[in-house]
Amino acid sequence: MRRALDIALKDLRRTYRDVPALAMMLAAPLAIALLLGAAFGGSGEFSIQPIKTVVADLDHGADAGSADQAGAAGSGPTLAQLLGDQSLASLIDLTVVNTEAEARGAVDDGKAAAAVIQPQGLMAAAASPQTNGADILVYRDPTSSLGPGIVTGFVRRYADGLNSARAAAGAAVELGLKSGRLTPDQMGLVAEAAAHEFASRTASEGSGPTLHTRAPQVSGTETARDVGVTGPVLAGMMIFFMLITGSSQARTIMDEQRQGTLQRLFTTPTARGVVLAGKFLSVFLIVLGQAVILLIAGRLIMGIHWGALAPVVGLTVAGVAVAAGLGVFLLSLARTEGQATAFGTGVLLVLALLGGNFIGTADLGGWYHTVRRLTPNGWLLIGWDATLRGGGLGDALLPIVVCLAIALLTFAAGALLFRRRLL
Repeated sequence: MRRALDIALKDLRRTYRDVPALAMMLAAPLAIALLLGAAFGGSGEFSIQPIKTVVADLDHGADAGSADQAGAAGSGPTLAQLLGDQSLASLIDLTVVNTEAEARGAVDDGKAAAAVIQPQGLMAAAASPQTNGADILVYRDPTSSLGPGIVTGFVRRYADGLNSARAAAGAAVELGLKSGRLTPDQMGLVAEAAAHEFASRTASEGSGPTLHTRAPQVSGTETARDVGVTGPVLAGMMIFFMLITGSSQARTIMDEQRQGTLQRLFTTPTARGVVLAGKFLSVFLIVLGQAVILLIAGRLIMGIHWGALAPVVGLTVAGVAVAAGLGVFLLSLARTEGQATAFGTGVLLVLALLGGNFIGTADLGGWYHTVRRLTPNGWLLIGWDATLRGGGLGDALLPIVVCLAIALLTFAAGALLFRRRLL
């Protein structure tokens, strides 16, 4: 056993002195997790920068966002007030200007993602069903879609409210004329009063229907921790690169056989079985070192809270065992270096696609929910997802057991085939 351990430690030192190998094992998964985490909100919730928006309210002027101006309008909040509401401060960065040219110029110069132009006479048109309507213009940056789309949604909501006020004014006039209580001179006053009353009521807090959305509540997830983006992404990348490392390190056995160093080891007093055991052990130790470094780096550099110690240790050991077992098994099927590379690259890429390593720990449901359970890396991702969300050892126990069983079967089959070929 001591001689097998010495062989394994020799390979371990050689690997961790190889800069290109370290870049593939450690730098690549960390870089991918950092880039995707930075793009989609880091380790916290998904967030976007406030959308720079300019409003040119030609109906009320640059004071359109003030409370005094709203009162003067007499028909609820202005468009500038809607977009500049305090509740939207984290979403919309609003600037009010006097002219349409200023608003368009801000977008053309890249200072704003969207410009909203409220035409003169808009409020009057809403209060008078006899006049033609007025069009609100959203001038948007063609290179941006998300921000201007959000602004357009708010403007559409505002326009719908004005159209409803216009409909209320028309209904009031129609009823007044049919009842014979209105004279032509009174129609405009009644329409304006009805429109203002409708707009002010629907703008007041708590009036009218309110839309609420929520996801289905899944039993057992009420207190689950929000894992953000970086943690699941690094978990997926860590497992994928562990599989690659296990395969590449197992392939060094074939490299030594081609170079003649493995045959020279067989000429020593050390039994051939002990030499192979040391080589197999080195694969396990190298992947284990890779996993531990990635876990520590994720915690220190990215602030990832991996979860309770017991499931983290269990999943790490299970993942290392799977990577080593698959690496040895795939190598045992190859007769040449070309076959070893093809088996390793092709099989591991298919497993990564089916298991979902490239989308982190997310479960997309449907057929994917079943397919990912046909792969060992899919089971590992299920376990890591439960652990990242605050689960205990019991939540990750089934994935750990399944992966250890797969690792045992693949390692035993690979070791048996290798022994028959070399001994």
